[in-house]
Parts: sequence; structure tokens; C-alpha cells
Amino acid sequence: MVKLINNLKSEDNHLNLLKELFQQATEVFISVAFLKESGFNFIKPYLDSGKKFTIIAGVNFGITDPSALESLMEYEDKCRVYLSKLSSKIIFHPKMYMIRTKSQNHILIGSANLTNGGMQANNECSIYYKCEAQDQMWEDAKSYFSTCISTENADYLTFPILDAYIKYHKKQQRIITQSDPFPDVNDNIFYDLKNLKKYYNQLDQKIIKRDLQEKKDRYDRAKIILDEIAGTAMTEAKFSREFKKLVINQSPDEIKLWSSNGMARQVNRVLSAKKLFRKLILSVKDNLHQSPEVIYALAKEVSDQLKGTGANYIGEIMLTYNYKRLPNLNNNPVTVLIKEAGARINAYPNAYKEQDYALYYRYISEIAKALGLKDMLEVDYFFDKIYQRIKHQLTEVRPTQNKSGLKKSNKNVSYNSFQKSASLLKTFSSPDGTLYKNTGTDGDHLIFTRPGNSKNEILSLKDTYEAYQQIDDYSTEAFKKYVNSKQSPARALLFELKLIERIDQ
Repeated sequence: MVKLINNLKSEDNHLNLLKELFQQATEVFISVAFLKESGFNFIKPYLDSGKKFTIIAGVNFGITDPSALESLMEYEDKCRVYLSKLSSKIIFHPKMYMIRTKSQNHILIGSANLTNGGMQANNECSIYYKCEAQDQMWEDAKSYFSTCISTENADYLTFPILDAYIKYHKKQQRIITQSDPFPDVNDNIFYDLKNLKKYYNQLDQKIIKRDLQEKKDRYDRAKIILDEIAGTAMTEAKFSREFKKLVINQSPDEIKLWSSNGMARQVNRVLSAKKLFRKLILSVKDNLHQSPEVIYALAKEVSDQLKGTGANYIGEIMLTYNYKRLPNLNNNPVTVLIKEAGARINAYPNAYKEQDYALYYRYISEIAKALGLKDMLEVDYFFDKIYQRIKHQLTEVRPTQNKSGLKKSNKNVSYNSFQKSASLLKTFSSPDGTLYKNTGTDGDHLIFTRPGNSKNEILSLKDTYEAYQQIDDYSTEAFKKYVNSKQSPARALLFELKLIERIDQ
């Protein structure tokens, strides 16, 4: 029998399956990259009942808990424990559980480590295979496991091996505690385009429709001018008069036809190179059947010969001739995409090559599709007139991201109640399963030891309580102001006392 196991359905997750199988087991073989104290707590009842285990855990990145390893060593008559070889330069990353029962054998292979996250909290997925003892898959899995725990690939766990690992673990913890497991997209307005579209749709659509019609009329008139410049003999005076309509406001009531700013600065250069400008127009007009990036590349070959007619001129000509398909290219959308979306596009439009334009075109097209923008004129209008208004609205209502994934569960707990509950604990465990031992309390101070370290440390209960009352994001970083160097134990204490809990609970 083959079955898919995942943690999205709590009744059919890794934890429940392994509980059922361990109950029937005569022998268990576990090979995982990470083993946490929470994982040890899961298998402890089966060790206590006499089940036989052989376990190998990975050492890479220092994520495996030394305290869990030390706890397993107390069951040396029932549990053989190995670490992936400390001197190896190969990452140890399997997640395999083999369970032998009286009637059948069972194999679970996938992404789930022997941790609370792997068993139930994370989004994990594995294949479960039930078979006979003589099944080839069982033989192959057993052979692989034997190779993993061989002297060439593993260290049998002894106190010298554990101490060598603890030294590495401590070094890595300084790095891990400063890292953030979740990407922060809170300041990326383009991450959730559906939300962006919602705010766009809330704007006055009548005004947008009116403005877009005016914009369309201007570009239709611009196309007439470009066709005339490209197709007929034209006096210098008329060329000057018609060209200026594109880039210079003729009067307060007759604004320039093109939207890009800064184009008027190059008027004299263009007026002195009428033939080259005509050639630039034709490089777009005669190649509208080509892909956008090819059109851009052909136009740039001409633009490079006519100083002052960079990306904004090319973009305006492309937009004029096919605003259904060809986006404008200027600093406004480029700056917005880089600053707000983290877009990996060239920041300097005038330096764009064919491949730069191709990537820019993909960004623009995806945003246009997601927002329901009908054409590139509407896209140009969005970046020119709409974006800043939407950004202001979004930043006003955007909630602060909770990086820790934890929330307060009892706002009204008194300090006396908190202090009394803390003093009664023998151990307390963090959300990731790290186990701390309470060696005593002295008034407002809790004395504790960290995993793999017998040195006593002192945690101020008053400072921990104040942190609990004041902060809402229970990341270790948030505790630093209150209990510097004791952030993780403070958070673990609150978690153990169920004063903070996972947001999804």
C-alpha cells in the first residue's frame, strides 16, 4: 500500500501515523536531518515502554538539539544513537522512518524531521509504504540506513562526540537566533496584486475613464504627427512646429501629447537631425509585427546615433504606434518597480539593451494582466497618476507583520500569578522545542541552565513579564530591549506557561 501523508489535515498527519505505527513496533529505524527536543518528547513514551530504536540525526547548521541527544543517551539499552559524521563535508538531509511490526513493515519517506514542525506544525509531505519483510523496497531502505550509520558516514554518539557537536551548535545558535525564517513582504505593494487591484477599483472609475480617453486622444493625434513626419517631405519650420507639439506644452489649454518628462531638453538636437528622427520613427512603425524586444533593439540602433533620444523617445514612439501591446519606458515605472517590487530590472532606461527591455516588458505585462488594465496607455496612466494615491492608501491600512508567528493568549495575567507559575516549573520548552531546566527561583529571578550546558544563568521574571505586557510580536529580537542575552529563554518561559501561543492555534 502506498499513501501520501501531509500535515495540512491534522487527523492524517505525520504525528498521528507514527503514533499508530510506533505503538505496534518491535523495532524502529529513524534517519533525519534535524532532531529537536520536541521530537524526543514524542518518542519518549515508546522508549519508556521498551521499544527498540536506532536513530541517526544530522549535525549540519547546528539545528539538532544537544539536549535531545543527551536525553536519548539515557536510553542506551534501548536506543542506539548516531550523528552524521562531524568531519564530513556532505550535507546530511534524509527524513526516513522505518518501522518493523510483527505482521508487516512500514516506511515513511519525505520532508518531515523529528521535530514538532516536521510531525505536525509545518507543511510537510511524505510517502507512506506498507510492505512485507521480504519486499525489495524494505531491503533497499535497510541497506541505505546501514550505509548511513556506518563508521565511514556516522559517529556513534558518545560524550566526547556530543561535546564536539555542542561547541559547533553554540556557534551556530548565534547566527540562527539573528535569522528570520520568513520573508518580509510587508513593504512590497506589488506582492499581492489582487489587493492592489482592489484599491485601484475603489478609485473613481468615471474620472479614470475620462482621463484615459483624453490620453488616448492625445496619442491618436501624436500618431498622425509621426506618420506625417515619417511619410512626407516636410519643411524645417513645419517639422519644428509639429515635433514640439509632442514634447512641449503649447499653452495651458494645449498640453504636450506625450507623457514622459524631460523630453523638451533635447528639442534642439532632434530639430537638427530630422532625417535620423524620421528613421527612428520608421524603425518602430515598419517592425510592428516583431516582438516588443526586437522592436526596441531596432529602434535603439537608430537612437544611439541621435543623442538625446534615449529610452523615453523610443518608449513614446512604441506606445504611440501600438498602445495595446507596447509599454512606455521611462524612469517613473522603472523606479517604482525597483523600489516597491524589488524588481531585478536595469535601473537606467537609457542603458537598456534588448534583454533588459524583454524583462521589463514581462514585469509590465504581468502587472497589467493582474490589475485588469486594458492596454499600455492605462498602464502608463497607472504609474503616472494612480500609483502614489494607492500606495498612500495601502500604507495607511497595512498591518504590522508579526514575524514570530506567536500571539498573546492571556492579557490579564497578574505578575504574582506569573511568578508563582514560573517557580513551579522544572523545565520549560521554546516553540522550536529547545528545553531549559529550572534549577531554582530566588524571588523575582529564575535560575536556569541551557541545553548541553550546566552553567547556571539568571532570568529576571519582572523584565520578562514587562516584555509580555508591552510587545505584540514575540520574536526573540523583540525581547532584546527587556532581557538582552536572555531573549530565547524568556520567550520559552512564556510559551511553556501558555501565555503566548502560535497564531494558527
